[in-house]
Amino acid sequence: MDHICVVLVYDFGAEDNQPMSSSLTFLSKSSPPTPNRPSSALATRLAVSRGNYDRRLNGNGKKMYRNELAKKGRGNLLKKLEKGKSKSLDSRQDPRAHKSPSKKMEPTLPYIAASVFLLLVAFKFLSQKIHHSHPNIPPSPPSLPVIGHLHLLHRPLHRTFHNLSETLGPIFSLRFGSQLVVVISSSPGAEECFTKNDIVLANRPHGTIGKYLDYNYTTVVSSPYGDHWRNLRRLMSLEIFSTNRLNAFLSIRRDEIRHLLRQLHQKSSADFAKVEMKSKLYGLTFNIIVRMIAGKRYYGDDLEDSAEAAEFRELVSKAFDYAGSWNAADYVPVLGWIDYKGFEKNLAKFHKRLDVIFQGLIDERRRDESKNTIVDHLLSLQESQPEYYTDTIIKGLISCFQWERVGEDPVDLTEGSGLTMPKVEPLETMCKARDIMKKVLSGGANDA
Repeated sequence: MDHICVVLVYDFGAEDNQPMSSSLTFLSKSSPPTPNRPSSALATRLAVSRGNYDRRLNGNGKKMYRNELAKKGRGNLLKKLEKGKSKSLDSRQDPRAHKSPSKKMEPTLPYIAASVFLLLVAFKFLSQKIHHSHPNIPPSPPSLPVIGHLHLLHRPLHRTFHNLSETLGPIFSLRFGSQLVVVISSSPGAEECFTKNDIVLANRPHGTIGKYLDYNYTTVVSSPYGDHWRNLRRLMSLEIFSTNRLNAFLSIRRDEIRHLLRQLHQKSSADFAKVEMKSKLYGLTFNIIVRMIAGKRYYGDDLEDSAEAAEFRELVSKAFDYAGSWNAADYVPVLGWIDYKGFEKNLAKFHKRLDVIFQGLIDERRRDESKNTIVDHLLSLQESQPEYYTDTIIKGLISCFQWERVGEDPVDLTEGSGLTMPKVEPLETMCKARDIMKKVLSGGANDA
């Protein structure tokens, strides 16, 4: 029959060697104790008070137990238990040793809740203060903290604004994060903004797009209202887009139109051919503008293999994408610290590539002897006023040209989905050259 052994763990006080606390653990012969188990674990399994121990065992019992333990070769267990006893005493003297990790984490939740509550109160206080400091702000729908009304924006945006105007009136305000936006959906209100209050509304908000694409807000599109903006406007209206200057580029427009007609003639020389006109008109517009600016062509079937033309077309396409995008950090500034989605990093890389192209166009015009482009005219102004007409100003003027569709004839205006309201059916034509066109183009080709 297996007999039961009793292991005693007790601590002695400083006076008269009286036991301060004791614990009792039963060990069977069939399952000997594991020496590696700490004494605190043994004590917590079955602990009895000092009085219970005195009732169970007397002094002779303790002596018999020690002798029995020595006979069975378990003296090492006592040493380990006494060693663990001293550690248990130290842990009782140091209350921090009993704290579990879960207890340490318990106070953090109230702190977080209190911090969030204080932030919401501060935001509410600041919003009320701003509202009272601007009592004439138009009405606005209920907003959320930090993001404002950004959650209300759905595509297409003009439909969203129209729905809001039906409930809030023709003039209402929105909060795009930290930016205050006033939306005017009535024609008389918009006319008043651009006639009576045009100077008040002449400034543009600064954002990440203008910082990189507009050369740190130095172009006529993004620069604030002031002497610099007025000088750029005068330069573009009197020097670049004057009647005499545009008439000087008449030969370029005629040459590009003739080049387009020649391509259409080649495609339809045998029979009817389906032609996608969007890319054709797109290339026609860009070739006219780039030839006016720098005297070069980058679009057309004959330039498909040109590496320089391919890179220019890629950069222009990406510039359109960036110009139509928005950076969340412009409206929630805290996201700028972490560069949300790497937007600014990618835009900075794109700006470097675009700057290399523009600087190459300027350097090439410096080496060229002909002086019949817009860049040539700007370089001549740079010679007279080098401190103002820097290369950065010239590159900014190059980048802010408007790229628009050629032609004013009405086409299918059935509205599709999207902010730009694309046509449901793309603009296509079935082209077959008439005999008179063949004669004219053949004669023009021979003259060329």
